[in-house]
Amino acid sequence: EVTLTLDILKHGKRFHATVSFDADTGLRASLQTVNEYNLLMKDFPIKDLLAANELPNIQTALSAIFVHLRKVRTIKYPMQRALRLVEAISRDLFNQLLQVLSTRRLMHISFDEFEKVMVACFAVFITWDDEYDKLQTLLRDIVRRGRDESLKIIMRINPQHKKLQARLDQMRKFRRHHDQLSNVIVKVLRPTASKSGAEGEEARSEAEAVFD
Repeated sequence: EVTLTLDILKHGKRFHATVSFDADTGLRASLQTVNEYNLLMKDFPIKDLLAANELPNIQTALSAIFVHLRKVRTIKYPMQRALRLVEAISRDLFNQLLQVLSTRRLMHISFDEFEKVMVACFAVFITWDDEYDKLQTLLRDIVRRGRDESLKIIMRINPQHKKLQARLDQMRKFRRHHDQLSNVIVKVLRPTASKSGAEGEEARSEAEAVFD
């Protein structure tokens, strides 16, 4: 409606009104900014991340997102806004990982199964670190080229998923130590166990009972 009104005024040669409107509202500049930002946000592949129900799918979606973010090289997208966007992606990653991991009882499943889950989880975290390093290098290069001379950017963000990564790392160390202890107990008691190995099995059961 606004555009139609401006076109009517221009057609009626009411240029003073249209020029004054543009100057007062900054509509033209705002539309240009929206169009530039839309070049990045259009077809942004966030839906694949939000729909992922397996860890490998999350990793694939994350890679696609960072590939898309490289468009900032040719788009006048503010660097600080780009960093806030990365933080928002981290929040979505955190929530999606929690959703997927909540279907597994990490402290109760077998150690082998637990390790498979951890390998897949940390593959996601490694993908984030590698891709973010590439993006950070790209952003620094943009700043060095002086696209915005007023920017003195500190390339620092607060990714929410890092807290989950630290917690899973602690859990992984604990379960590894527990598995090692369980194996040691079985080996130590094996020579004195009965023919059926009942004592060794009982010791292993007691060690595994730590998680119950």
